[in-house]
Amino acid sequence: MSENKWIYHIKPYIPAPIWRSLTGPYWWWYNRARHQFAAIFDRRLEQSQQALGAFHDIHTGERCFILGNGPSLNRTDLGLLKDEYTFGMNRIYLLFPHMGFETSYFVSVNTLVLEQCRAEIAALHMPRFITWRGRRWFDQRGIYFLDTDYLDPPGFAQDIRGRVYEGSTVTYVALQIA
Repeated sequence: MSENKWIYHIKPYIPAPIWRSLTGPYWWWYNRARHQFAAIFDRRLEQSQQALGAFHDIHTGERCFILGNGPSLNRTDLGLLKDEYTFGMNRIYLLFPHMGFETSYFVSVNTLVLEQCRAEIAALHMPRFITWRGRRWFDQRGIYFLDTDYLDPPGFAQDIRGRVYEGSTVTYVALQIA
């Protein structure tokens, strides 16, 4: 058996509450604590949290649109949103030529997207909100790092300078930013 694969063979024999109590600390460290620990030595998260204050209520009373990433966007006249405040997510920039404009803001919390598309994301010109987990691939120019996770307790951030719950989807994060 390859390294650490044995663990999955014993999981069916361990009651779920015991399994969660045994694996919970690992996932807490992997998904939250190690990133919080890194923030002690890397001031970019704190700097981002301070800079995020400039976005608070800047569009009060105005409309904004959060654009998903599904294939139906190819059949939608997004040009109607050209003069609106828009949030694009993940690889939305691939549609910019089709849309005829760039979104006002960009959001990504998917670590794999951030790693694989870092050059394209770094080249974007709008404010970019990304998870602190993606810090190793970006400097801070135009990047606003968010303290995101998807661990309990769930919630909806009233102030994105603190913890932002991912809810397992970038759309949920974009809603909180908006």
